[in-house]
Order: sequence, then structure tokens, then C-alpha cells
Amino acid sequence: MRRLLIFLLLCLPLGAHYDVNAAVAELTKKISKAPTAELYYKRAIEFRALREKVHAVSDLRAALKLSPHQPSMAALAEVLSSKEEHEEALRLGHELRELSDTPANNALLARLSLDTGDYENALRYIQKGPPLKDDTFLLHAYLLEREGKHEEAARILKAGHGKTKSIVLRNAWLDTAISAGQVDQVLSILNEEISSSRFTATHRIRRARLLQKKDPQSVKLDLKIALAELSPRIKSVRPDLTLIYDRGVALALSGNMEMASRDLATLRSSSLPRLSYALLTGLLR
Repeated sequence: MRRLLIFLLLCLPLGAHYDVNAAVAELTKKISKAPTAELYYKRAIEFRALREKVHAVSDLRAALKLSPHQPSMAALAEVLSSKEEHEEALRLGHELRELSDTPANNALLARLSLDTGDYENALRYIQKGPPLKDDTFLLHAYLLEREGKHEEAARILKAGHGKTKSIVLRNAWLDTAISAGQVDQVLSILNEEISSSRFTATHRIRRARLLQKKDPQSVKLDLKIALAELSPRIKSVRPDLTLIYDRGVALALSGNMEMASRDLATLRSSSLPRLSYALLTGLLR
């Protein structure tokens, strides 16, 4: 799901404008003078950005020894889940929900359940409260799509975009509407975007998905143009993962499963969760 991949990348710190190591050093000085749960929590978040999960877990446990700090509980549950320590992660998630039965804590339990492959409970938790943020709309839609409820998922994303005006949800709605087979409405939007955009690869790949069975020749041309555009934009050092994802999908739709599998392997070796590239995984299955 490209929309979740983009959303996750938007949440990452921008190295050119923010020095994570410097932030860790500054927080370490403050902790040495007067440790608080908030300072340990902040340093743990920086360690997560550096992918230093062991240090992040240590700081979050230290925070919880000082105070029943709910943000630390939530962050610890998420880090433990990413380390596949699901039993403790779920226990923390349930404790947090008992303390405060909010949409945010239900969304956390949904994510933790998803990490264990418990899709039924993930959907149950995400439906307990109205989605408040892009990621909860996206997760709700993903779980519905997984059950084949593409039209319902598209309705949720369209409504979410109506509330937040988020471009992420708008693109998510387009992707899900394609899966729902809403050809006429989506095709007119894609045609307009292709005619007015500098970079058209993403729109052409969407159109190729939409017209796979209806117009094979147009699909072939769209994928050829998309791949030609993507190739020079993907750098050999620190490549843009959204472009890697797009190329993988275009290759899979073109029938080049071997090269698409290489792009999937690159995404799997990154810190991104598997949910973010579920479409490519499905195309290669």
C-alpha cells in the first residue's frame, strides 16, 4: 500500500535538518543531572529513529520505573512488537487501554494484534473508535480490504479525506477504489493527473492496475513509460523507498517477477513494516 509507505516515510526524521545523535547527547546530559520519565521517553524516541531498539527499550523501561507514563507504555509496546516480543507488547497494550479506553489506545491494540497476524481482533479494535489520524484510517481500510471489502474500505478513506483533506488519504482512496473496480470515477482523475504532472510514473502505474483486463496495450505502454521515468530517479545510495516500491509494482505488473522480487527484498530489509508494501507482496505471491 503505497499510501502507508509514504505516510511512514513522512514520519521519519529528516537527517538534513535534524541531528538525532546530537539530540541523544543533549538528552543524556539532562538525564545525568535530573532524570525524569519524560526525558527517558524523549531519548528512547531518538534511539528508535537510530534503529537502536535495545537502547530504546532500556530507556522506556527506565521511564516506567519513574512514572506510569502512558506515552512510554505505548512506545514500549510498539518497540517490543517490532522485536517480535508479542506477549509483553500485547499485555502493555491491554494495560494502557484499561487506563484509558481511547481511540488511540484501541488503534495501538489493533496494530499490535496485526503484528501477531490476529486480523480479526485488529479489525475489532480499530472499529471501536472513530479514526482520528491518517494511520488509523489507513489501517482500518487495509483490514477491510484484506476481507475483500474494497468498496467499504474506499468509502472510509474517501470520508477520511473529506475530514482531514490529507493527500495521503486521497491517494489511498484512489488505490482502494481501483481494487473496488470503480473504473470511470478513478480513470478520469488519473488521466487529469497524468496530463498535468511533471512525474507521472505513480499515476501510470495506478492506471495500469485499473485497466489490466480492459486495455492490455495501454497498460503495457503505461508501465514502459513509468519504468523509464523511475530508473534515473532511483539512486544507488540511500534510494527513495517509495520509488523502489513503485518500480517493484510496475515490474510485477509487467511480468518481471524476478526483478520485482529484488525490490521487495530491499523493502523487507528496511525498517518499514510489511503492511506498507502489502500490495507488492500480494502481486508476487
